[in-house]
Amino acid sequence: MLANQLGSSIRSDVYGLGATLYELLTGQPPYQPPAGTGMDLRRNAPLVAVHRPNPVRDLAPHVPRTLADRLNKAIAAAPEYRYPDAGAFAAALGSLPRSSRRWHRTDEHAEHHRCWRGARRGAEILLCATPSNRSYSVRAVKLPHGRAIRDARANAVATDGTLPGAVRKIIKFLN
Repeated sequence: MLANQLGSSIRSDVYGLGATLYELLTGQPPYQPPAGTGMDLRRNAPLVAVHRPNPVRDLAPHVPRTLADRLNKAIAAAPEYRYPDAGAFAAALGSLPRSSRRWHRTDEHAEHHRCWRGARRGAEILLCATPSNRSYSVRAVKLPHGRAIRDARANAVATDGTLPGAVRKIIKFLN
């Protein structure tokens, strides 16, 4: 009965699937309820309908644009812009082009802001953003020996606002 009162539908389930995938990729949910409301669906459902989550690639620059686009459609605020059902969402995800490289976020360095692992020409690469005053130093190193990749395109200095773009640019270069 509560679901019918809130106007939920199959597309609400698509939003739930998309929200789960969003959190798996970014490490945070697409929507945080206001303090004190908890998980009260009656209060939060209208807020979710107008809330715009942070762009997936701002929080997880390693996510391919095509995956981010499909995910954004699944968590669109207006249900009519979402996939019509879970099968359509699954089909869209299943049709993603295969990537020759897979980058994933890792938390192996507690002192680093964020790190990503990937591969380049058969070598494993670690890309880390390390805090430095009010900015971040972003460096790519070859594993297991940790030698820096000397090409300037594999390194950057970024602020909070420019970090996602800098990481995307380095990952694109390393691909």
